[in-house]
Amino acid sequence: MNGRVLSEGVSMDFLRPHDDDDNPIKFGRTNELWRQTNKDRGRVTVEICYCSTLGECWTLRGSGMTPSTTTETRRCPSPSAISFQQ
Repeated sequence: MNGRVLSEGVSMDFLRPHDDDDNPIKFGRTNELWRQTNKDRGRVTVEICYCSTLGECWTLRGSGMTPSTTTETRRCPSPSAISFQQ
């Protein structure tokens, strides 16, 4: 996602689970793999830092079962050896 610019109101997927055949999981209560993934999503926490083209930055923190929070920050940290790379 690094280096991408999105217009206001535009979104993009940054994490999409796939099945063993590398197909995106189809969402729906009748899909057993989706139900298991949905059940376990509370174990995943994300932290995403993003900036506007004007240099204003925010950090979004959230997990599967609690409301997310967004806080203003001076700048986003540089990627490290343990940063998620897409």
